[in-house]
Amino acid sequence: MNKFSRLLCLCLSAAALYGMTACGTGHVSDEIETRPTPQVQPEPEALPEEETELTPDLPDTDMNGKNFNILVSHWWTYYPLYVTDIMVEELNGEGINDATFNRNMEIEQTLNCSVSAEQINNPDGAYNTAMTSIRAGDAEFTMGLFRAQQYNALCLSGGFHEISDIPYIDFTKPWWDSKYADAVGILGKKFSAISDITMNSYLLAGAVYFNKQMIPDHDLENPYELVNEGRWTWDKLFTMSDTVDMDLNGDGKYTNADRYGMTYIDDSPEVLLAAAGVTFAELDSDGIPQVTLDSEENMTKIMRLSGLLQDTAVSFNCHARSSNAAEDEVGIFMRGDALFSLGGLYYAPQMRTMDQDFGIIPYPLYDDEQEDYRIPMITVALTYVSVPVTNADLDDTGIFMEYYAYLGRRDIMPALYDKLLLGKVSRDNESSAMLDIIFNNRIFDTGMVFDFSGLRTNLRTMYHNLQEDFASSFARNAKLVNKNIEKIVKQFEELDG
Repeated sequence: MNKFSRLLCLCLSAAALYGMTACGTGHVSDEIETRPTPQVQPEPEALPEEETELTPDLPDTDMNGKNFNILVSHWWTYYPLYVTDIMVEELNGEGINDATFNRNMEIEQTLNCSVSAEQINNPDGAYNTAMTSIRAGDAEFTMGLFRAQQYNALCLSGGFHEISDIPYIDFTKPWWDSKYADAVGILGKKFSAISDITMNSYLLAGAVYFNKQMIPDHDLENPYELVNEGRWTWDKLFTMSDTVDMDLNGDGKYTNADRYGMTYIDDSPEVLLAAAGVTFAELDSDGIPQVTLDSEENMTKIMRLSGLLQDTAVSFNCHARSSNAAEDEVGIFMRGDALFSLGGLYYAPQMRTMDQDFGIIPYPLYDDEQEDYRIPMITVALTYVSVPVTNADLDDTGIFMEYYAYLGRRDIMPALYDKLLLGKVSRDNESSAMLDIIFNNRIFDTGMVFDFSGLRTNLRTMYHNLQEDFASSFARNAKLVNKNIEKIVKQFEELDG
């Protein structure tokens, strides 16, 4: 066994991350009293060590001090979405920080290499920095961590390697996200990957927070039970929300000083739709994107959600109605003036100082006919890794990426899940089970990631402005969307020429 063979803690990966507690997500009968009680799966017997060991299959390598320089894109000045697990200065006792520091130390010692990073707050700036370097023919960056906001342009730039061309990367291993790979593989070609090189993508999974004290105060149903019984639906979200709103200062206006059933952000409507089974675009059997957003079923859901969000006394869009959205998107909920807060898992660390108890649950089903919970991502900020074409040393790069992602899975994921989300944020065992559902059921939508000619962006703009003329807007943009798809497909086809 070579020096890369270190025991991966599958008990954490399989038990903690993916969850051994089964939560009911099946079809809901109209007669709820006949539903069997959800069963808890028994703890599996421990496997022999040789059967649980999962490590990268890599050659022993001495890289003679080679430096791997990673370009890191943060998310503007919004710290909760910063990538914090690539470079840290020193050990400080915080789980993520120390696991990051130790991962860099281990890979540097094992491969005889060094790790550095250039970190840029503006995701557009990070992408432009990479392209400037690539056009100049510089091999300045080994790889880049970019955001999905730039992915369409990145694929058309011709400036990045196809990920499958990089040796030693094994997409069958759990430290690479196969669902994302399937979603972006136009003609089977992928120019990005999501992996445990960074935990940032996990924080971008959609999540709903609820104020636990307001549930009994308003004689409402237990959200955990609703989720477990498959009754957590759009109807429940909006009818429960409608019971708590109040003009607290009596000025006849609903502002960020009042109480709401739910607060949300511009990303929330598209996440609600995707969780309800709406798809933006899918790959056909030939790997060619087909727009699906304008189907009759999807349009029905789009219009229904628009109607539900029109009652601005019940729901508050922080991006559209607040002058300080970054504060209000968690602040209104944290001060106890919202029953629900719709966002992503990256909210959880900010809520550590909340006085009242809160719970975490997935985004709701469309109705009780929907069988499975779907957990979409806050796609615009989704973090992926790509490798510039100016990087000619793909053998060493592949070894580094595979080992770095493996170490992230082995060491940083337990710190994320156990020490951060569970140990310091999630305040009850039920929320822990909900996190299992969220991590287990993440989905990626081709149309949301590529945002073909604003396919996703236009939708969020319409919800931001509470516009309802969806059908004509899609019709006006259809030619541009199809032209963008044709352009990307043609460029991918030419790669084989």
